[in-house]
Amino acid sequence: MTVKFSPVSYEALRFRAGKSGRSLAVYIREAALAATVTARHTPEENALLRSLAGMANNLNQLTKLSHQTGFYRTRLLIEGLLGKLKRIMDDYRPKGG
Repeated sequence: MTVKFSPVSYEALRFRAGKSGRSLAVYIREAALAATVTARHTPEENALLRSLAGMANNLNQLTKLSHQTGFYRTRLLIEGLLGKLKRIMDDYRPKGG
């Protein structure tokens, strides 16, 4: 098997391997076997995330307007909805990247 790296990536790997006291081949092998691969989002999930981001942005603008105009109760409702949207978005974001 052949693996290609850019010169910068290759030097970074050589440095990390040396720092860990392993040969480059051993370091890359161990890193590859220990790696966690996360699935990419489907196009539908990406569309959902874009839609949620747009809704969150709109709610954020409404919250700002409520702060400016003094609609205290409306602000509380909007901030609650914004928090829920952010939690949904966090659940769909790739982990660890």
